[in-house]
Amino acid sequence: MDTRPYRLNWPRSTLIFDISPEKVFTAASLKLKEVGAKTGRSCLFIHIPSESSDIEVIMRKKGFKGTRPSFWVLQGLPLLNLVSFKEILNVVSNLAIKGCLLLGELPSWLSETEVSSKSTQNQWIDNLFMSHGFQVNMIQYDQVARDFRKELKEDGNRNILFVAEQLRYSDDQVKHPTSSIMILYCQNTVVLFSFFLASFFMIMNFLPISRYHYAYVEFLIKEDKIYACFSTKHDGNCVELHDC
Repeated sequence: MDTRPYRLNWPRSTLIFDISPEKVFTAASLKLKEVGAKTGRSCLFIHIPSESSDIEVIMRKKGFKGTRPSFWVLQGLPLLNLVSFKEILNVVSNLAIKGCLLLGELPSWLSETEVSSKSTQNQWIDNLFMSHGFQVNMIQYDQVARDFRKELKEDGNRNILFVAEQLRYSDDQVKHPTSSIMILYCQNTVVLFSFFLASFFMIMNFLPISRYHYAYVEFLIKEDKIYACFSTKHDGNCVELHDC
């Protein structure tokens, strides 16, 4: 379970949705309760079991608004096959408004089962994301290591790091084409999907300089820009890598 809803100072009026396996969430929640961990008063924490048959419907019933800006992080999800990953892309594509970002890691074995060469792999990933309305850029580990001034250790089982931008309108934008413009100026909302699908919505104009640590993914929010950093260590150090 992700502990960031408990230990980070979230902006006011933040909604945090945790999408994770029910057993994992229950066990982790008990441990956090034992040590007195609580979410801040500035946010509302909502758990949705990842085993749910229709996550989109549940999210909307719990307060999710597909007319607000969103930022999604996919991290560490135990994918079973390509179909399960496509289902995630479909959910994000339906809910995220145009211009939102989806970033994280894709298991390398998933692409290896579909293609044989690296060049073919890149094209396959491009086509996979584009088929769901996303323009994707892949991040190389050696570039991350250089930016962090770290030595890259040899590891043949690395996941594929990516940043993808939503090119389509969300379902709610299509139904309510003007509401997203109005909402941008009326409320500051963050939604986080943890373990291991993460997402948060926010209005940048209201945010102070803040850092959000996502294991191998780090975010630096400053004024009206988001800087996404991929880290090769869980040490909490962040160097700006990409202006998203």
